[in-house]
Amino acid sequence: MANAIYQIKTANGALALEVVNTTLQLGSVTGADNQKWEMTGEKDGQVSFINVESKTAIDVAMMGTENGTPVHVWQVLDDAMTQKWMIKGEKIVSAFAADKVLDAGMFPSEGSTLQLWDDVDGDSQKWVLVDMTPAPKKAPAKKAPAKKAPAKKAETTKAAAAKKEEAPKAAAVKKEEAPKAAAAKKEEAPKAAVAKKEEAPKAAAAKKEEAPKAAAVKKEAAPKAAAKKTTKTTK
Repeated sequence: MANAIYQIKTANGALALEVVNTTLQLGSVTGADNQKWEMTGEKDGQVSFINVESKTAIDVAMMGTENGTPVHVWQVLDDAMTQKWMIKGEKIVSAFAADKVLDAGMFPSEGSTLQLWDDVDGDSQKWVLVDMTPAPKKAPAKKAPAKKAPAKKAETTKAAAAKKEEAPKAAAVKKEEAPKAAAAKKEEAPKAAVAKKEEAPKAAAAKKEEAPKAAAVKKEAAPKAAAKKTTKTTK
């Protein structure tokens, strides 16, 4: 897949293509940026390999086409055929030197350099491309606007429920108290009547007793008033 990041390993997976300083070579697999390659292009099946760290491309040196022509890294040249390659199965084939493939030599090891060679289907000409493309970052999920808690409504509902619950209790208490109040009133009525009946003779007796006293006082006061009147006339 073009425009993706790959690690290019040997067939046994022990070594990977890397750039050290300006040298293209094999090295122990580390997964560092100098072992990562961006595969770009894919025009007519042709791609370029650009090192993630050095930003240089795998290139056929001196435009060579012979067996043993060194393969190195060079500054990226968009239209340079020496930097174009084709993936055919496990082989990386030069688009510039027909039928020549990327080869790691007779005994590939750490530090081995690369070359072009005829396709002899040897293990040193087989490569494994491991996708190292970073996973796309997920956009942070949009937070849903916080719902306003219907606190007031909830409290009103609770108050209404409480009031509704208390109403039957209050009615029951009132109903229960009514007969007691009526009984108490009924019980007090005869007592009040008896008390009134009992007080009436006493009041009449007191009035009867006071009447002679008042008459005596009036009778005693009459001569004095007459004498006082006579004295006043004589003067």
